[in-house]
Amino acid sequence: MAHPLNISDALFDSSVGARAAQLAGFAPLLAAAEVDEAEAVGELRGRGYTLLRGLLAPEVVASVRAGVDRLSAAGRGLLAPRRVEPDADPNDYEAMPRLTAEEVARGEDYMRRHASMVQIADPLMTFPELLTVALHRRILGIVGCYLGCWPALTYAKMRKSFANGLPRCDTELFHVDGNSTKMCKALLFLTDSDDDPDAAHEFVLGSHNGATAGIDPFARFERDRVVADWGAERMRLLTCKAGDVVIEDTTGMHTAGKPRHHDRTIALFNYGVHAEYGGGGAVLRIPGAPLRTMAPEQVAATEFLTVV
Repeated sequence: MAHPLNISDALFDSSVGARAAQLAGFAPLLAAAEVDEAEAVGELRGRGYTLLRGLLAPEVVASVRAGVDRLSAAGRGLLAPRRVEPDADPNDYEAMPRLTAEEVARGEDYMRRHASMVQIADPLMTFPELLTVALHRRILGIVGCYLGCWPALTYAKMRKSFANGLPRCDTELFHVDGNSTKMCKALLFLTDSDDDPDAAHEFVLGSHNGATAGIDPFARFERDRVVADWGAERMRLLTCKAGDVVIEDTTGMHTAGKPRHHDRTIALFNYGVHAEYGGGGAVLRIPGAPLRTMAPEQVAATEFLTVV
């Protein structure tokens, strides 16, 4: 079955070969990560995910979360969210209109009554301190071992999901990512999810490595359907503390969950071996100043980004 997006196994394989040759000087770093991060790499290969506890310092977590809260409260620096009606059909998410600029400017109190989440418009320009996670050498090493070459950061998002009574929509339902036929995402939790199971990320054990190749990446699935198709014994609820990072092959079946008891703030970093959607996706902007103090292997991971 042809993939509906501009990606393929052939593109992935050729990109791995080209990137491995181009960045051959970093091969010793991958060899070291195979030893130093053996447990995490083994979990990512075998289960489809691994968890790094406390990767971002609590004071940085608190500062970034407060910044997101300020932008959300003021309705500034955000992408206009989809309008979700109480009786909305989650399968019609892409057809749902977005809130107008005037509605977004009314702030969070208004938006939480009409939307499931808000998203920061330019996350790494707004919060450059998150580059310390996005380009963290542990993450790059683990992901590189999994993908087969030194990886690239290809995109980032930052979302605040509202604990409201609106129905689950979009990534709050189970789905697979279609950015590449093999990729990783690092999910940096900026709020706790261990005290709100509905807000926890959930993954189907072993659903990576091509197991979802025939599934439309635009399709969304209720949990009951996923349990019936994959088995209850394969469902993994990943509860996290603020500052924890989940690394996952998101071509596997997963869901962000829908918070019910308190809002959830999270940053998501995509990693791959070619540009998003084979070059058909948006290009992330990052600030150039922090790169001047970073190691060459971290800078090499920004190849597909626009440095400002």
